[in-house]
Amino acid sequence: MIVGVVSHDEHDHDSKTLKAALTEAHTHRETSIRLAVVDRGYRGAKNKVDCEVLLPGLPLKRDNAYQRQKKRILCRKRSAIEPIIGHLKHDHRLLRSWLKGAEGDRINLLMAGCAWNLRKWMIAFFLFEKPNGGEQTLLAIACCQPLGTPLIVVWVLS
Repeated sequence: MIVGVVSHDEHDHDSKTLKAALTEAHTHRETSIRLAVVDRGYRGAKNKVDCEVLLPGLPLKRDNAYQRQKKRILCRKRSAIEPIIGHLKHDHRLLRSWLKGAEGDRINLLMAGCAWNLRKWMIAFFLFEKPNGGEQTLLAIACCQPLGTPLIVVWVLS
C-alpha cells in the first residue's frame, strides 16, 4: 500500500530526499516510523533523519544470527519493490507526465498512487484475498522519470 508520494522539482541525490519522503509518510500515519529500509543510494542520510536507517551491506560482528537474518529479510523485501515501481511507471502512465509543470507532475504521481491503492483494496475486499500479515516496515525508494522530474514513492509493506 502506498502511504505517500513526493515529487521534486530538481534532480536531488537520494540521500537528500529521504527526509521529505519520511515527512510525507508521517502526515498520513498515526504511529511514528521507527525503521527505514533503503538502498545504498541513501548513504549519508542516517544523521539527517530521526529514525533508524537500514542499509544493505555486510553484517556487523556484534550482530547475532537472528539479527543478521532479520536484516537480510528486510533488505530482500525492499528489493521486491523495484518491480512495483516498474508497474507504476508502465501501468499508471508515469513514464511521461501528461500534465503541465511541476504541479502537473505532483498530480500525476498522486493519481497513480491512488489508483494503485484502489486496485489493492478492491482485490482485498471483493476477491477475499487476505494480505500477508506481519511486521510493518517503511520502505522508501527513489526513482527518476526519464523525461520528467524525479519522484519518491513511500509505502508500507506488510
